[in-house]
Amino acid sequence: MSIQAKVALEKQSHPERFCPFPRCLWRTAKLNHRTGEREPGGYCPRHGRAAPVMNTHNGVKAQTLAGCW
Repeated sequence: MSIQAKVALEKQSHPERFCPFPRCLWRTAKLNHRTGEREPGGYCPRHGRAAPVMNTHNGVKAQTLAGCW
């Protein structure tokens, strides 16, 4: 099993530790050294506060449909 597969399994188990962007495996949780618990991190530096773009029409990207009409 590859490293990416292991991290993806961990993201399925603990999504609060990772960037919420789909397919991003960046671990963003921070360890609080005083309490020993992990604090939820949020988005990674690459995705910032960007929301995932869901431009789809029946499962096909809208950009590909635009050229067909």
